[in-house]
Amino acid sequence: MSLPNKCFLCKNKKNSQTLITNKVYGDAENKRSFFRCENCEIIYQFPKFTNKDQKKMYASEFENYMDKRVGKKIWQNPNLNSQHNIETKNRRLKYLKKYINKKYKNILELGAASGFMLEYFKKKNIIVMLLNHQF
Repeated sequence: MSLPNKCFLCKNKKNSQTLITNKVYGDAENKRSFFRCENCEIIYQFPKFTNKDQKKMYASEFENYMDKRVGKKIWQNPNLNSQHNIETKNRRLKYLKKYINKKYKNILELGAASGFMLEYFKKKNIIVMLLNHQF
């Protein structure tokens, strides 16, 4: 597992980066992990995808992956997709709930994929800014 030298957002040093989990879905080679910067409190994946990795995934893999994983009719329908991903949502919330509280009511979601996590945040009156690759 590689470790970040600093936070990509606030540039704070390595010693203020805390490992959240080294389990990243789809990372069969265990090259990526999630970290939390103790200075700015962002949670991020490291190492991040290169531009080449992102382009490859969105151009040739993402839609095919989602079609095979759940079927086009499910992942392109918000209600069906949310129902289908209850287990995945609960697995992710296990890590996120300790960071979601009354103090923090804003989330920046980078790469929400099909967006199935957003329903939970909406019910909790959490403001979510979503940045997603358009394909």
